[in-house]
Amino acid sequence: MPEDLRLIELIIGEKYLYIREKLIGKVKFDNIEELSVQMEKLGEISLDDYEPKNDIERAQLMVYDGYPEEDNDKKRSVALNALKLDKFCTDAYTLLGFAQTDDPEKALEYFKMGEVLFKNRHPESFFKENMGDFFILIETKPYIRNLYYTMLLQEILNMLDEAVETGKRLLELDRYDNMKTENRVCMLLITQNRFDELSVMLENVKKENCNLPEILFAKSIYCFHSIKNMKNAIVYANTLFNCNSYIGKFFAGEYSPVMKDNSDTVTNVEAEAKEFISQFSRVFGLNRERVIEWMSYIRENPQFDNNHINQRRKEKRKKKRVMTKKSR
Repeated sequence: MPEDLRLIELIIGEKYLYIREKLIGKVKFDNIEELSVQMEKLGEISLDDYEPKNDIERAQLMVYDGYPEEDNDKKRSVALNALKLDKFCTDAYTLLGFAQTDDPEKALEYFKMGEVLFKNRHPESFFKENMGDFFILIETKPYIRNLYYTMLLQEILNMLDEAVETGKRLLELDRYDNMKTENRVCMLLITQNRFDELSVMLENVKKENCNLPEILFAKSIYCFHSIKNMKNAIVYANTLFNCNSYIGKFFAGEYSPVMKDNSDTVTNVEAEAKEFISQFSRVFGLNRERVIEWMSYIRENPQFDNNHINQRRKEKRKKKRVMTKKSR
């Protein structure tokens, strides 16, 4: 299972949130002063010296320490040892999935097993009580992580219907879409021509996601193909191609991303572009005719405004005129 180093860093930070909650407990503070006092006390404690109170805590902390391991055999060993302590440790199976870098089908099996274990530990009433808040609760973060990687693997394995359903489930459990699932689901719906469902998604898209490249693309191609609103198709396309310089350069043939480059030199802007290009490439591969039709219209429309693509278009027209003159 290929890993995203940005998410590994979040998992490491999650470990310390987990320990803090075990030290403080789920306490509601009456005012900010009470919270500040407790946080100041925590600042005097070395979180690395925390002693787990039971095997459930020992297993979870063991798994947290397993994620940064570069050796997959060590990851597996850590996960299996954690399961000896807690047979319902969902995150141990997610870690086993992370260790299967060359076998996505096996990794998916592990993720699905982790999902089953979480449901076995927590009754349906737990899901109803915490619906929408699974990302912000420390005990449900591993489950959200498990589902997110399940969705990614289903995409890789072209299990697109399943990926859509997993994505929708994630959005139910995480009402604020902290894992940025909404944009992926929209792109998946386009691959399958499920434009009626896409319409519903776009009508309810979260305000903070409105300017994500995938959402802008989805809005533009939906306007073009489904409701024939060419004006809005151009408006959203202009916003898309100018929201991120790398995206404009990509469509102009001036930028070719190195998709597996997770080095510190990659800026957030480029990382956003690479994520969009990865998803766009899947859409193009599975729904080529519709994407080409959309792109051709956008490129040739006089209201389309992107310096990189317009310049390339002018160069092509100039070259065509020169060739025409020579042929005469």
